[in-house]
Amino acid sequence: MQIIRETNNTKDIIKDCDLFSATASSVTRPTTSPQTQQVLSNFKTLLQACGLEGRFCNTLLERNTAELTFNGNINLDIFAKILGEYIQYGYDFKNYPEKIAFLGRTGVGKTTTIAKFAQLAQSQFGKKVALITLDNQKIFSARYLGQIGETLDLPVYLVRSTKDLILTLNDLQKYNLILIDTVGCSNQNTDDFRQNNDWLESYNALQTMRSAKIKKLLLLPASNNVFDLKKTIQTFSEFKLNGLGITKTDETCYFGPCVNAVLQHNLPLNFITSGADIFKNLEIAKEIIAKLVVRLLFQNK
Repeated sequence: MQIIRETNNTKDIIKDCDLFSATASSVTRPTTSPQTQQVLSNFKTLLQACGLEGRFCNTLLERNTAELTFNGNINLDIFAKILGEYIQYGYDFKNYPEKIAFLGRTGVGKTTTIAKFAQLAQSQFGKKVALITLDNQKIFSARYLGQIGETLDLPVYLVRSTKDLILTLNDLQKYNLILIDTVGCSNQNTDDFRQNNDWLESYNALQTMRSAKIKKLLLLPASNNVFDLKKTIQTFSEFKLNGLGITKTDETCYFGPCVNAVLQHNLPLNFITSGADIFKNLEIAKEIIAKLVVRLLFQNK
């Protein structure tokens, strides 16, 4: 176990879940006026232009038609509420699991997201936070995490083996939130990450209580196209994921493919984040996420 920095006072497999198998034609819908039908048709066209798949559009728009099209206009607050009913949400941050590993492709923003989580947990929820990196390959990554620890006055540890991880986590039992950075990999080659995952699973195998296990969150970049997003989820599906997070929402104006990915797969959405500033732009509240998704979906429209 290598201590990068120490503070002064311390020395489930993805399964496609076809929630949207029912099409508009297979569901009995209340009679609507030609004007309302036109409003819904125009809105569906807009949703598809934003990248949302037609099957999702049909399911979302067959709900609460009267409320959704009040006064001949689409009520986006009602649409956000409907959309929110189809999004699985992650943990309540106040009751977040003690140990969270962030997974994803190289450059998705794992280390920056960890910094945002650490800052928010420490400043708003009074969590006692420690940071661990399993990335032994990129010197810059470890140094960056060390700088984050210095900025936020948090301990940072570099782990090099299964035994090292077990000993480090046992030493950090007084911390109630431990955030773990992992090595990035490509969709074509997961060998670099596979060793990290073996360490995580070896630790989890020793834990008798589910709450003590390390939870694994996969980060998806909002800027990716539908094919890359699908491939990323397929690539990491074997690693017993517990949820998703969306990053880099400031780098795209085409958010539909990310919404498709969230709706299609049976994994909770835990957070949405953007930018490199570790002191802002991390949304975790359930009541905010659906509205933010809608706003991102229609930006620049």
